[in-house]
Amino acid sequence: MAAFEAASFTSQELAGWHPAHYSADTAIGPERRQIAARIHDLVRNDGWASGAVTAFVDSVIGPRLRWIAQPDWRALGITRDEGEELGRQLEAAWRRFSEDPLHRCDGRLRLSVSGLWGLAFRHLVKDGDALLLPLWRERSDWPFRTCFAGVHPARLSNPHDGPDQDSLRQGVELDADGAAIAYHFRRSHPGEERLLSAETFQWDRVQARLPFGRPGVIHHFVADEEGQTRGVSPLAPLVRRLKMNTAYERAEAQAAVLNAVFAAWIESSLPTQEWADMLEESDGRRFASDGTPQKLGTYETERLALHNAAPVQLGGTRLPVLPIGDRINTTDTARPNTNAEQFVDLSLRYTSAALGLNPSTVSRNYKNTNYSSERAAMLEAWRRIEASRTSFVEGMAVPTLYCAVEEAVERRLVDLPAGAPGFWEAPGAYLAGTWIGPPRGWVDPTKEAQGAQMRLDNLTSTLAMECAAQGLDYREVLTQRAREQREMEEAGLAPARWTMTETDGPGGEPVQSFAPAEESARRPARGRSRIPQSGAQR
Repeated sequence: MAAFEAASFTSQELAGWHPAHYSADTAIGPERRQIAARIHDLVRNDGWASGAVTAFVDSVIGPRLRWIAQPDWRALGITRDEGEELGRQLEAAWRRFSEDPLHRCDGRLRLSVSGLWGLAFRHLVKDGDALLLPLWRERSDWPFRTCFAGVHPARLSNPHDGPDQDSLRQGVELDADGAAIAYHFRRSHPGEERLLSAETFQWDRVQARLPFGRPGVIHHFVADEEGQTRGVSPLAPLVRRLKMNTAYERAEAQAAVLNAVFAAWIESSLPTQEWADMLEESDGRRFASDGTPQKLGTYETERLALHNAAPVQLGGTRLPVLPIGDRINTTDTARPNTNAEQFVDLSLRYTSAALGLNPSTVSRNYKNTNYSSERAAMLEAWRRIEASRTSFVEGMAVPTLYCAVEEAVERRLVDLPAGAPGFWEAPGAYLAGTWIGPPRGWVDPTKEAQGAQMRLDNLTSTLAMECAAQGLDYREVLTQRAREQREMEEAGLAPARWTMTETDGPGGEPVQSFAPAEESARRPARGRSRIPQSGAQR
């Protein structure tokens, strides 16, 4: 008798369940290539899987992942004003590098830094690993020599596909403490063996970190267990279910097409033995000169004559006249199956749960949602998205930023304040800041705006926080608002000032609403406005 039911060998449900106790690397290593190949095939050929991956990438990375520099001026031993000026210089240097229109930040001259991150995160979802190589390219028309190149995770493997060892796991060379000291990359993707590429069978060893501390390889993955060297896709537990879903949808579509083509048939009452007699003549000859069975040909001729002899019409519609005992049968065209939508929806809910997304985001089906349920689902998903973004920023974005800012400081593109420590002495203080991703979005813009205003009024939020939630930099918002206000004043236009007031609803209940300040002044108010007005308006 086991103390824990989970360890029982007599339970009917658990008696035949004896899983092996794998370590992280022994579970992932031998099977990761097959897992990745199947997930790549699903994403290429299954619209639901492809859409789920794209939705996850768009939610975490989006079109741009921005860094708002906020150097820790206390840790650097400088004044607040010096810290703000340093932050402006750091941001300017970073934007110059990461948003270069010629994409010189990319070793292949194709993508911006956000584009490289988006592709790396897509590999993280499909392969379980995200990889970037910091490179050094001499250029005369560009102040930076640093650039980056993405690496397909399939290229990271043991030389000559050898087995894992204590110090070499799935292409990652480890020291005695388990820290990565080098990475082994094929020179081309293993799938290019069919191209007879010689580089498919050649490996390069790249140091994980250069002697002066600069990253030689930026490798990010989400570890599920201690001692894990490589990652695995979050879609791995869903491969079987997604494949079954694809097969089910294909079978439903084929059944619907078959029903449309094979709509009806005529059932005859003629016994099977009589059909066999018609196919066999007494003289041994079974077919006439035209190839038709003789007796069967006579029978069919008489049937055709009977069908065409007396066309019966009812209301202008011709009705078929069948031989005695014949009847018309039609196929059941009830497709898709009534349970098809539930089956597909269940598979998509599994997918959304694995990725941490809102189920309606994956299925694009909002018919069974309302404001409360949709907002609750969105907030739950947003926690997972924020966690995934923070993990990716720490593992991929910050090392990328480190390489670019390191060179900017070295080349005097950024002036360090007097008395501040060197960049290599306190990189964390120099690179401190906020990362802004895609906007969270609104379910009901009016209610969301009211909530934001109330948070600002009761001092539980800041303009920076509210703007960041919508993917905006509050400084740019203030600058643009000041510009618009100045232009409206020059054009002789009075900008509307909006206020939130409480009025009595139809049943006497308080109703909050936004309205221009001038209109609110004329409206019978239940209470005072929650937004302080200027002296002229009080």
